[in-house]
Amino acid sequence: MGGVNMIRGLLDAESVLTQANRSLTSFWSGKTVGILTPTVGSHLNSIIGELECSGARVAVIVTDRADGQAMGGRAVWCVHKDSEALVPFAFERWLRNPSDDFEAWLDGVDPERQLEFVGNGYVDVPQVFGRPVRGWRRPGWTVAEDKTLVDSVLADCGIRTPPHIVGPVSDNTMLAEAYGLDRGSGVVLAYDTSQGAWGGTQGIKWIPSAMGGLEDSLRVASSITSSVRVAEFVKGTPCSVIGTVLRDRVIVFDPIELVTLRDTVEGRLMCCGSVTNWSTDVTVVEDVREAAHRVGTHLAKFMRFRGMFSLDGLLSDEGFLATEINPRRSGGLGILEAFPAFRERLFSRAAQDEVRGIFDLEAQVLEAAIRLLVQERPSLELTVPVDLRALESAGWSKPSRPAVAKEVADDTFALTQSLASSDCTVEFMAGSEDSRIVSLSSTRSFVTTGHLVAEMASAAVGQPGRFIDGTK
Repeated sequence: MGGVNMIRGLLDAESVLTQANRSLTSFWSGKTVGILTPTVGSHLNSIIGELECSGARVAVIVTDRADGQAMGGRAVWCVHKDSEALVPFAFERWLRNPSDDFEAWLDGVDPERQLEFVGNGYVDVPQVFGRPVRGWRRPGWTVAEDKTLVDSVLADCGIRTPPHIVGPVSDNTMLAEAYGLDRGSGVVLAYDTSQGAWGGTQGIKWIPSAMGGLEDSLRVASSITSSVRVAEFVKGTPCSVIGTVLRDRVIVFDPIELVTLRDTVEGRLMCCGSVTNWSTDVTVVEDVREAAHRVGTHLAKFMRFRGMFSLDGLLSDEGFLATEINPRRSGGLGILEAFPAFRERLFSRAAQDEVRGIFDLEAQVLEAAIRLLVQERPSLELTVPVDLRALESAGWSKPSRPAVAKEVADDTFALTQSLASSDCTVEFMAGSEDSRIVSLSSTRSFVTTGHLVAEMASAAVGQPGRFIDGTK
């Protein structure tokens, strides 16, 4: 536990993060800021909120297209018209060589060139027409995110991976060897980063039967990627561990469960989110944390990486197997739920840029504070790709007790049911296409959450067993 003993309680932990917020305010206060983002939505509102809490004024938004959304009176530049189809990585490529008419527009709204930009996690330019980009992604870091190259990094760190092969997408001689990787649960096809860095389940495809679908999938991939990685689908619990490279050391937080389902009808992977109260063995936790520490040390030493990163993988019968590295901030840490005032997005960018008061924080104390807060205030971020209100007609009932969640919207829907695996109560906010789970509780203890989400999703569409988690 190390530095956890340095933190005497939750108030002590909160004070550490409050001090980090003060450093962010010191850096951003009084500045005029522009946002670089290919899409708009809740993530945009979140970064704007953090900047405004830090004393900055967000005056400009540069996006691929605004989709008719109001921007609060801010100056907005749309790269493409709303009628044009979005092309992956087009926004990031455009930023490397923006148009002359954009420069003229930018000079019109910022004639004194005082604007400073904040981009998303994939923006890899240090400046836009003389205006600095804070937290920009250094080009050399993309190598660690390339799933056709990452195995050399993991091997150098002494971390095991699922059996796999890598080769040119056009190399048909790969097929015979790739077929041998299918041990009954299919294979996972991953693209390289020749077009750009993929996030989430983008650039990854689960193929339920290699013999039945790999050749066609490679043919489709040939227009998207230069090389591919084909790996055995290994059963296990998907998980992730997040860390941060600071001046004095690499700090690593506790691993989280990733809820990734397989749709057996459409043959696709669905990333539903994460859960922080993953009840796994303490020895496993420390083994995974140690693996992430080795990765962070490697990134810092050989790529001069700074800031937040994550190591993803799965806990299988053979132990932890790594699947990817994300050299950028990833969601799911749970600190924003445990301490909503913390400005995690700006913190990560400040660490990347070695901002004073952030990069030189007392690393061990910061690690202990975040671990304690997340442990004491567990949370989940889960979105299920079905309307869970259909569960009511599938035999679920409304609980007799009040809602479990303390603060939820008026349209939160609560249902309870005795599943095969657990007596479960779920609260969620339902939409026409998906449902965000607000709380999930059970009268029985269970180690993982993925199987519960899979059962609920399957029941909602009236097809038991359609959605399965990684352990089946």
